[in-house]
Amino acid sequence: MPHRLAAASLVFALCAAAAAAQTPISEAEVRALAIRQAAALNAGDLPAYFATFAPQARFAQQALGSNNRIVPYGESTREQARAQLSKALEGAKIAETVEVRQVALSADGRGAAMAARVRTRIERGSARLSCADRLATFVRIRGELKTLAQTDTLVRCRTAP
Repeated sequence: MPHRLAAASLVFALCAAAAAAQTPISEAEVRALAIRQAAALNAGDLPAYFATFAPQARFAQQALGSNNRIVPYGESTREQARAQLSKALEGAKIAETVEVRQVALSADGRGAAMAARVRTRIERGSARLSCADRLATFVRIRGELKTLAQTDTLVRCRTAP
């Protein structure tokens, strides 16, 4: 997964442009935001969940094929993602866990990237489990840490050792 964090360095240029001279982002803040997002999602509080994303946030979904090639599924804006998630969770119960694996901070402290493993269980009559490697980038907007971009790469779920 470290090679995916290298790709995040391209986003740091955007982060610097989006963030004014503010308190540097810390690893602890990034980890806390990931936990807060999962808690809001698990509570079904979509307004609180999407409030943690920048207005210009982008969401991408893709899958890792059995041949180790990435298969893109699509990209959406914050508003599109909210509408899609609202529809998908209608009448369902969700339980998402996020295991942060690595956080990288930009040299100037204005941007950050996170690599995490995500397990999502959605119950609507029967249960469906999906797993993904998540790469997210962060900036501070008006003093608040926000997610600028989130890419979930769907992977095969593995049982814990």
